[in-house]
Amino acid sequence: MKTSSSVRSSLSLILLAVLGMNAEGATLLTDRFSDGNRTEDPAWYWLTTAGSASRVDTVANNAWTVGISSAGSSTSYEVAYFNPTTLTVGSSITFSFSFSYAADSISAGNGFRFGLLNSQESRVDADSLTSVSNAAFTDNLGYGVFYTLQSAAGNYSLVERSGTSANVWSATAFATALKATSSSSSSSGSTYTASLTLNYISEDNLTITAVVDGTTLTVIDTTPATLTYDMISIYAGGANGALTLSEINVTTTAVPEPSSVSMVIGGAMLVAAGALARKRRP
Repeated sequence: MKTSSSVRSSLSLILLAVLGMNAEGATLLTDRFSDGNRTEDPAWYWLTTAGSASRVDTVANNAWTVGISSAGSSTSYEVAYFNPTTLTVGSSITFSFSFSYAADSISAGNGFRFGLLNSQESRVDADSLTSVSNAAFTDNLGYGVFYTLQSAAGNYSLVERSGTSANVWSATAFATALKATSSSSSSSGSTYTASLTLNYISEDNLTITAVVDGTTLTVIDTTPATLTYDMISIYAGGANGALTLSEINVTTTAVPEPSSVSMVIGGAMLVAAGALARKRRP
């Protein structure tokens, strides 16, 4: 028996309805530094051991240059916050940005880091020019990317922050190395892109994907320490000099709830059934 055109249309409606339910996305944080500052919408906090003498903190040309004026032993990192977001099965969160750096020499291992974290509702609210430690960071949880910025290949790893430390980027807090490989070559003065995506596939599958300078690293964490995130951070080792940051985004996506999909399919099937019933009437 051939299917009537009305039934075919109804079946097509079902397919289009389901395919049309794309993952819904939302922007949690974005910063183009077009307002000429880094202190609001969102507010960035900078912690360093460099002091004020060699401080670099300039917003210009839709970018923020931050760090120290020349390569040295001092380190620095930046943090910003957004509304707490908890991943559910089928949802993901992505932190992405562009960066370049200036350096006299690049020699420090793991000199560049960035991550998505859970502040546990404990946040800093001021810069520090003398210390990179703050009690507010002690119980932060989440994931970080450790990447070596240098002219030759270096270390590139995905690490979980499940320990405690008043320093966000303490190696003792980031004690769980999930996966590591060699980084690709990078050089000062060039602009690169970086991203970290956490995709909650199922209750025992949080897929973590990092992309730096076009090189991808992916791992599955079956026992994530947290599924809630409200903080991003970028770290620059002292040998990197100043970093220039731009195009910063934190976004989230979520697939439609199963109940919503069922409702759409059910409604479309009723339409199809009605069309078939009318076709069979004498």
